[in-house]
Amino acid sequence: MAHVATTWGPAMGRFPSWAKFSVVAAAVLLSPVLAFLMAIAVEISIGAVKDAGAVPLLALVVAGAIGWSLIRKVCARP
Repeated sequence: MAHVATTWGPAMGRFPSWAKFSVVAAAVLLSPVLAFLMAIAVEISIGAVKDAGAVPLLALVVAGAIGWSLIRKVCARP
């Protein structure tokens, strides 16, 4: 096969800066929605624990464990 030279350089170069900024903008715009959905998920899990007949203290422990694991995952060191 013949090698075809192009004047544009490599086909897969660096990630364009406009794409980086659009990813950051999308994350900023979607963060309230994701936080709201996370709060709904915690409320559903607390409701499920209460409906199962557990004491309210256990529901608080479950909510604390869920929150701690999420915060630990977000704040993890590389």
